Amino acid sequence: MTSCLWYRVRLWPDQIVAGHIEIIRQRFIRATGKAESCAGVCLFLMQEGTTAPPGADVADQGAVDAGVVFFSPASISFVPRLLAKYGGEPSEAPDRTRAVLLVGEEQDWALVPFAAH
Repeated sequence: MTSCLWYRVRLWPDQIVAGHIEIIRQRFIRATGKAESCAGVCLFLMQEGTTAPPGADVADQGAVDAGVVFFSPASISFVPRLLAKYGGEPSEAPDRTRAVLLVGEEQDWALVPFAAH
């Protein structure tokens, strides 16, 4: 039985510049033992405008570009160390209108719900 709970990892601009999205993607692929296929085991990315983290030494505390990586419910059992390293936390599914599929198959989009009206 697989949980329906997604996990997310928030990455700040300095981590994005340092290539952490690609590092997470590569470690995810190794941990799940797949190149691009395994039903429901997928990784999504959402870029978002957000405020700087608390205590950050940022002159302008306005919006900065951050990224959020989402781990599908079927994938979390494969990547506990990756989630722990990056501070993964339980989450809702990503916003379909802003998400990008990093690892997975086209049919994995079916896991991401459409916005409620």
